[in-house]
Amino acid sequence: MDIISQLATVEAATASCLAEALDQPVALVSHHLHQLAHYGFVIEAAELARDRRERWWRPSSRCFGYTASDFIGSPEGLLALSRVPEQMGRKLLEALDRFMVQLPALEPAWIGAAGLNDDLLELRPETLEQLNRELRALVTRYRDAAATATATATATATGTGGGGAAGPGRGAGAGTGAGAGRGAEAASSGEPGGRAGTGSGPVWVAWLLLPPPGPQR
Repeated sequence: MDIISQLATVEAATASCLAEALDQPVALVSHHLHQLAHYGFVIEAAELARDRRERWWRPSSRCFGYTASDFIGSPEGLLALSRVPEQMGRKLLEALDRFMVQLPALEPAWIGAAGLNDDLLELRPETLEQLNRELRALVTRYRDAAATATATATATATGTGGGGAAGPGRGAGAGTGAGAGRGAEAASSGEPGGRAGTGSGPVWVAWLLLPPPGPQR
């Protein structure tokens, strides 16, 4: 999770750069990068390499998510599955702690827009899967709209013309989430990419979809 979070921040990096940023041995970071690549969480950015020995990596997606089935099938996968929820939970708590520390200095618009939601739904497995897909699609729509707005604003400011688009329940299924998508803007108009009275900024989104405990018919 630390590697993926750092990659999401810098967009692409070598194992050496990541090791320095995370204060970890290069060999250990390199090993984890190959494991993450094996499960499809990161991909090699070969076009950034300056020679055959240099290897650059980037996240396979701006939105990190997984299902338990992604890990089932090997001892290594089960080990990773046992660690990922703990690390994601730590990231969530760290984000909430930062929010509480920064709260007094936040503009009222950001305070009113931020949120943490919890619900309990009666769902079937296929409906829970559909909910997860729809949440991903919604976040992607807001992220892409924000990227388009940013590109358009940059092009306008530099006089280069128009911009182009850039291009995770308790019981049967409850969701928890905080904020809107990374890079998404507060939407006063109700549409993705709409601008509110304050400036835009990176916003962290997380959701948790868990099946009910115990065997189900």
